[in-house]
Amino acid sequence: MTINDIYVRKVFALQTIEASESLDSEVIDIGVLAYTGSFSLQIYVTGAGVSVDALCLQSNDGTNFVVANGVSNICSNYPGVTDEDYEIYGFTPVGARWMKIRLTETQAAAGSVEATLAIG
Repeated sequence: MTINDIYVRKVFALQTIEASESLDSEVIDIGVLAYTGSFSLQIYVTGAGVSVDALCLQSNDGTNFVVANGVSNICSNYPGVTDEDYEIYGFTPVGARWMKIRLTETQAAAGSVEATLAIG
């Protein structure tokens, strides 16, 4: 039996997000990872009235990051909470060398976000 490593990276560490703001993670070079195509994002949002969209941005050149044609949001309008409520969302990006995670606040309220990416 072969055991696959799972790459885990905290992409946002309880970071402040302002009303209608977008935050991009650092660039992740997935070309150097031995993965089977399993991607997930664990997310936590706090703040009254806060809601976020999570997107996977990808690039073939490491400079120009876009949402690939036909790829949906990782999650849409994930609400801020008042307790310790984390969610994990699976997603399927297209084949590209580099990626970023983008969180966008969608309800014109400020709060905090935390997100951890896992690639297996």
